[in-house]
Amino acid sequence: MNTGQEQIAIAESRAQQRARLLLALMAGPVSTSYARDHLNIMSPAARVLELREDGHMIDTELIWQTDHRGRKHKAGVYHLQPRAR
Repeated sequence: MNTGQEQIAIAESRAQQRARLLLALMAGPVSTSYARDHLNIMSPAARVLELREDGHMIDTELIWQTDHRGRKHKAGVYHLQPRAR
């Protein structure tokens, strides 16, 4: 069971992950593997969902990627849509 302080740390970590992901999305598309390897976000789909709930329009493109062992995996690439003015 998480203590109160652990729950606060988890919430802050999620907020920090969302902020990192949003900045990256503003620069261009972000794949799930990039988010894990370079942004230290182990559950990028969950952070994308939270950003969508915050009102950000993010599209998901499904692609096939080959890992370092030569195995193919279906992966998401996230695209931030510009906000309407």
